[in-house]
Amino acid sequence: MSDEEKEITNRMPVAAEERLQAADEGECPFCFDRRVSQVTDCFDANHQKICELWYCQVCGGFFPRSVAITPAEKARRLQAEQKEREEKKEAEEDRRRAPRFPVQFVVQVDFGDDIEKGAGHGFGARRGGMSEPIVAMVMNAGMGGLCFRYPKHIEEGKEALMKISLPSAQRSFSAKGRVVRSTLLPDGSYGLGVQFVDVEPEYRVALKRYVSLD
Repeated sequence: MSDEEKEITNRMPVAAEERLQAADEGECPFCFDRRVSQVTDCFDANHQKICELWYCQVCGGFFPRSVAITPAEKARRLQAEQKEREEKKEAEEDRRRAPRFPVQFVVQVDFGDDIEKGAGHGFGARRGGMSEPIVAMVMNAGMGGLCFRYPKHIEEGKEALMKISLPSAQRSFSAKGRVVRSTLLPDGSYGLGVQFVDVEPEYRVALKRYVSLD
């Protein structure tokens, strides 16, 4: 074994993090050779560059190289994250401030797993239509969603196809919604708060007429 190979062998057992710290700028942290090249940039969920991925032509190792973030850039990112949190909070508060009305009517609900993503609110969008819909009693309704009794807990984020039957209307209205709340009720059932992802525009007109808002 050559002296160079012995040197590499002696340095390889060092922990990966220590090797990264020990390597000089432009060196491979595994074999400490300088024949390295950048492969790509790495970004976080906000599309901000956080590191670079490099490749060593000698040992074939890949390793990250951190990117120095200036104080100004760090402050800008923190402000952007804070603004995003505030906008989400404001949107949620606006949704909760939307008027809800105590009502009593039924809705057919299907939480089938084969709802095609982005297929719209028509029941024809689901393969085979509603397989085994459950008829649920609506407790309150608004322009942006419904709250109804359901026999079991449903995880937040779960989507459903619905057919809403208003007593004052001569037809039902198709909708697609997402569970945003599931609350255990005294009788053992669950109150599901469902936010509309898509709903027929005529539903809102019919609901206004039903609660005598017009």
